[in-house]
Amino acid sequence: MICPPRGDLQFRGLAEEHLTFFGDALQASVEPEHRPYVVDNQHGYLDYLRLVIDFPVSFPHHRLRVLADAHGRPAAFADFRVHPPARGFLSSLVVFPPFRGRGLGKRILRAFADEFPAVTELGLDVFADNSPAIGLYTAIGFHRVASHHWLVREVRPGPHPVALTDLPQGLGMHAAHGFASFTAEHRGSHTRVGLIGDHVINCFEEATFTDHALLSAIARTFTSRRTSAGGMTAFHSTTNRDLSGSPRVAHVNTSERMVLTDMSRLRGSAARPGQTQR
Repeated sequence: MICPPRGDLQFRGLAEEHLTFFGDALQASVEPEHRPYVVDNQHGYLDYLRLVIDFPVSFPHHRLRVLADAHGRPAAFADFRVHPPARGFLSSLVVFPPFRGRGLGKRILRAFADEFPAVTELGLDVFADNSPAIGLYTAIGFHRVASHHWLVREVRPGPHPVALTDLPQGLGMHAAHGFASFTAEHRGSHTRVGLIGDHVINCFEEATFTDHALLSAIARTFTSRRTSAGGMTAFHSTTNRDLSGSPRVAHVNTSERMVLTDMSRLRGSAARPGQTQR
């Protein structure tokens, strides 16, 4: 349960004290049909955030921020990425349910822009059917640059597993956080794939998503360590609209990549005494 913040909210770096208030907020921020494919909704995501907090040098691009009161009670959370020399990306933004409709999403964007004046461009992804969010971003000055289609297909385990060259590290990551990536060695080539939860193969490349033999080998590899011998689901996000019409491929949703190139539209309106703490 989220306790209402007391007093003025401050924009600050995410700290351990904030995580105890997250509860089901991150889970509730994602529609049920999308949760199997979202890293933020896996069982160990908060432990992953603890790693970013405790070892910031090992996560140089992450900028985890919250709007919280002086007692550490958060109302909104954002995972920004800053890539030198001047590009920013909003990986996730969650305004906890009791505090929606108060302009906190816009406020956290403005606070980020003021904290990082060297950033000249900010990108983000938003589902195409999320009209309120798209309206907000468009009013700020974001414009759409690409559409990414979330596609899935069912995969049955094949007769033989695939070799994973970094298996121990990947399985350790998956056990702790519920997601991981691996390097699969197949037919003389190396392919990066991910595992989200126990049943979703994350295909980073279209060639992987369309390679039935490789997917079946990956499914056999991971099926052998589960109690269920059922199939898995391959997931791929792509700009290739035509792939969504392929046989046995289902369309989950479409996300819009939006970019703000005029950061002056955000800056100068979030600065308040004591608001930003690095």
